[in-house]
Amino acid sequence: MYNWEKWLCCGCRRGEFPRLQKLCINECPNSLGNYQNSFVHWKKLQIIRCELLVGSLRAPQIREWKMSYHGKFRLKRPACGFTNLQTSEIEISDISQWEEMPPRIQMLIIRECDSIEWTLHSVGLPTTLKSLDISKCTKLEFVLRALLRSHHPFLVFLFISGFGNCNSFSLSFSLSIFPRLNRLDISDFEGLEFLSISVSEGDPTSLNYLTIEDCPDLIYIELPALESARYGISRCRKLKLLAHTHSSLQKLRLIDCPELLFQRDGGLGFAKTGLSYKIHISAGCQDMESFPNESLLPSTLTSLCIRGLLNLKSLDSKGLQQLTSLTTLSIFNCPKFQSFGEEGLQHLTSLKNLEMTYLPVLESLREVGLQYLTSLKELSMSIAIISNA
Repeated sequence: MYNWEKWLCCGCRRGEFPRLQKLCINECPNSLGNYQNSFVHWKKLQIIRCELLVGSLRAPQIREWKMSYHGKFRLKRPACGFTNLQTSEIEISDISQWEEMPPRIQMLIIRECDSIEWTLHSVGLPTTLKSLDISKCTKLEFVLRALLRSHHPFLVFLFISGFGNCNSFSLSFSLSIFPRLNRLDISDFEGLEFLSISVSEGDPTSLNYLTIEDCPDLIYIELPALESARYGISRCRKLKLLAHTHSSLQKLRLIDCPELLFQRDGGLGFAKTGLSYKIHISAGCQDMESFPNESLLPSTLTSLCIRGLLNLKSLDSKGLQQLTSLTTLSIFNCPKFQSFGEEGLQHLTSLKNLEMTYLPVLESLREVGLQYLTSLKELSMSIAIISNA
């Protein structure tokens, strides 16, 4: 109802909608609302994308509560507290209107909050959260401090999106305060230079997915190498060192991180800890014609995927020599690729899967050295123009 503006009260003696238990108002951007009444029997309230709403109301029996883009409208605390509340999802764009957070809140979005320090100091963040999304807050450091000073036993999803023109900033924390955290996304965080995430031996952790994107000032990352975790790092163009602290790594996806890929002294910028790696290199690095340089990749690498390197012409045999643990090699969408190097793939004695897709100028497989790949079980070619096999 894009043109609905006013909520008209009829002045009924028993109140408005005396038996109403559920109210959903979605996408009414011009509604002014101005609710001022108490709705005794309401058990579920949902308000989404009603940016001009004002006023407040009481609903002492409220059980489910979801609000996002709700203007300056708020739900008043009943005299007995939110004792019946079972679940709640709230998006806050002006946290200063909140005198306290409702208990047992499970999903919270804090967006574009500029005056937040004193409010978080007095209100704090609920420890019942299952999902927390923080984005475009100019005082992001205060939100993070409030987050990290408490234990969050139920938090499963954490999304942190920064704001431009931040001062130099370091972020360090242990996953022990987030024992159920499954997914962590960090993006658009200007000023973030150092990131360290740790986990102590014996502490429970559930992290499966970690994504770090568009952090233009990030230089150093230290991550726990969890057996089930999959890491993605994209468009962090100043990143020079990626360190790990534990035993193994499930999967690493790298997109447009040229400083990490091309260390002047050789090596990929990985701490040498004997880890098992799976690396996906995609896009960026548009000047690269040959890959990988000698000693660039760790010898424990088990899977390598190269995708979308538009100027890549060949693989470097010297860079492949030490990859004796490599079991899977995939090359996708490299339109200028034409050679596997002077010695081909003969040193990849553990290789089991070789996949080539859209390599239109590749003319021959003779130099690959297929006869040396005694462990090879699967060879896949798609949209590759090969005149001499």
